[in-house]
Amino acid sequence: PSTALDVRGTISGYTGLFDSVDVDGSVTSVTDITATTSSSYTFVATDQSNMVSFNSANPITGLIPPNSSVPFPIGTEIGVFQLGAGQLHITTGSNAVSLNAADGETKARVQYSSAMCVKTGTDGWLLVGDLTS
Repeated sequence: PSTALDVRGTISGYTGLFDSVDVDGSVTSVTDITATTSSSYTFVATDQSNMVSFNSANPITGLIPPNSSVPFPIGTEIGVFQLGAGQLHITTGSNAVSLNAADGETKARVQYSSAMCVKTGTDGWLLVGDLTS
């Protein structure tokens, strides 16, 4: 996935795809937000480095798929937040996926709570944020 950047200033040092870039000025990045109202949503490749809002009056589930289905790069971050009254539960779409969270808390604590899913291994994820069990 790519991220649009608004660069104001001078870019120097870039000569190829894998070179570093020095920016003298400000850089602005925009995060896309995917909105879902269905009872279950499985994360997709375009969610990488973006946010997913979950808006339902009923409980709603965010599923982290196995690497074999969606090969997110290690280090991927997906932000989530509970917009509606229905409690958001982040879980895995497969027994092959390991989801680690402090005290095993994988549900949004209250409406408007947010969290971050971080891929830490091939099928390993860390969930951090305003969570409860």
